[in-house]
Amino acid sequence: GKLKNIDSLARRILGIRIKERIPLCQRISSCGRTLTQTTKIVGAPLRDPVDALQDLVNIFRSAIGHREVFEADGSQMKFIKNEFENWGRNIETNSILTFIPKTKGGLCNLVKWSKSKGLNVRASGFRHSWSNITVNDDQVLVSLLPIKQVEAIPTFDPPIDPENEFQFIELLDKTIKEDGVVKRLCKIGAGTTNEQFRSWIVDESRENGTWNDWWTLPLNVILVEITFGGSNGPICHGAGVKTTTLSDLVASIEFVNANGELQIIDDPFQLKSVSGCFGMLGIVTSITMKLDPQTYARMIPEKPRLALTVPPPQGFDIPDGIDMSGITSEMLSEAFEKFKDRCENYYYSEWFWFPTSKECWVNCWKNDGDKKDAREYPCPFVVEYQEFTTFLSGVANSTIFRILPKQFQMRVLTTFAMLDMPERTSENPIVTPVSEALHFRRGIQNMRVNDMEWEIPIPGLKSDPSKPDWSVCQKAWWTVLKIFYDRFNADRDDCPMRLPLEMRISGGSSVNLAPQFGNTHGTCSIEVLTPQNVDRDEWFGFMQEVADAWTNLKYDDGKPIHPFRNSKGQLLHVRPHWAKEWEGLRVHGKPIKDYLRQEAFKEQIVLFQDGLAAAAKSGGYKLKDAENVFSTQFSREMFGA
Repeated sequence: GKLKNIDSLARRILGIRIKERIPLCQRISSCGRTLTQTTKIVGAPLRDPVDALQDLVNIFRSAIGHREVFEADGSQMKFIKNEFENWGRNIETNSILTFIPKTKGGLCNLVKWSKSKGLNVRASGFRHSWSNITVNDDQVLVSLLPIKQVEAIPTFDPPIDPENEFQFIELLDKTIKEDGVVKRLCKIGAGTTNEQFRSWIVDESRENGTWNDWWTLPLNVILVEITFGGSNGPICHGAGVKTTTLSDLVASIEFVNANGELQIIDDPFQLKSVSGCFGMLGIVTSITMKLDPQTYARMIPEKPRLALTVPPPQGFDIPDGIDMSGITSEMLSEAFEKFKDRCENYYYSEWFWFPTSKECWVNCWKNDGDKKDAREYPCPFVVEYQEFTTFLSGVANSTIFRILPKQFQMRVLTTFAMLDMPERTSENPIVTPVSEALHFRRGIQNMRVNDMEWEIPIPGLKSDPSKPDWSVCQKAWWTVLKIFYDRFNADRDDCPMRLPLEMRISGGSSVNLAPQFGNTHGTCSIEVLTPQNVDRDEWFGFMQEVADAWTNLKYDDGKPIHPFRNSKGQLLHVRPHWAKEWEGLRVHGKPIKDYLRQEAFKEQIVLFQDGLAAAAKSGGYKLKDAENVFSTQFSREMFGA
């Protein structure tokens, strides 16, 4: 009864419609957060008076709106003034104006107003970028989502707001054919979340427990708490050697340009730059994506011994701590053949290793499931469980774990993570729509982490350059295991990586600034993660050591693997994921931004700028005009017009 009262109170405080699915942990937390905010204002004398006053003023700003910026209907646009902080809490600004527009006309007005004031304007969703690509001091920020949804931990998943012109899903009548597959075009608001899109697929394709023919994205990020504008802008990707990036799936894109006007780009040449340009050309309002027919994943996740999942390269110096007992050379050869098969022939290929675990969680599957056996996955109960347990893990990391030994923290996280990961056999697979399988883990938003990811091009075999050399993945994977154990064996508290080493196999990309650009044999997308409570200097040192290893991989004869030219003559380098942690690192002895400009993206930046310039010309302005309105320090340093 008390919980029901709390639930009812939370819904009244948040103004939430009854039909919304909101986890119990979110409802309770929302009450506490609201009471805390109230206490901040009432107890102003006990706080910094400037902060207290800002909280109070923001309540009125949000309710009344800005007196000089108007929505399409003439009402004043809602805004607040506060410091920006990204989800990873490694990027922050001074106090800036954050507007929450509801209409495209209002967004056009905001861009014109910002331009008249000499202010740059940028957009954000859930703020999941660790690199400083979103906003700088003294800029205007556009939030495509309500601030309470962006900042809420634990997360909640409201349905599409029909009054928000940046949240919608419209299945168009037009189809196209690519690589023998008929694809359906779908226009999606930039503020639409992955969870809203996933729910839309379930609602439209399932009737009375039966799945009907429908459409889906062929790839996506695991996270459901992310907007389409937020995942497309920094060129995010999924897994599977035949998949590309989300930006490769864009058929057209609509945005408010430097003139404060709506502009649509559907020219293929221009799209190779505009579809993944970090918002440098304007504030995106909608994206038209190419959807595939819905197929069904047949998931058989398993937990084999570590050395039999991604087996070590021949002759590798295996560190103490990895159990090789009873493993023969024949077993390793069989494991490598199985690994190659999963890389080359599976729809989705992914491996997780949690520090010190003797096993590896393997999530590789084909999309050959029978829809008669399919069900929603995870089921609603498991979704609630995952969201709640991840929330508790986040709370523990920010409280009690701070005073516990580092090794203990790591072992607790590893133990419970491996217990929590599902395990099946071929007799008992998980059959679910691909759109569900892509989001197999929920509640990721509830636990803040640090994350560094690099995209490593797969070369051709020396013996047959037409075939991929998957040993590069072995080298990239095992070099991290060795770095971890060399540190850990020398000092049990030297364990800055306390969350998984994760590797996905993905394809190449034709998007000019994609880190996967030109990777015709595929990409080893590999990342390391750790909780927020890890010392920043320790984590940075570990990232640098791993980055040094990944950018200096060598063949058995000692010659460097990268860079190399593909069959088209394009020079391929190891490159970081733009939205993850990489700023401040050094590569080959030089600052990483110099490495990216002068080596890794040297050829692509020229193509990128040409595409943006053509798009600007078609909209009646110059690329320099767009830079003056939408740039950040990052974009000016990397790609200045």
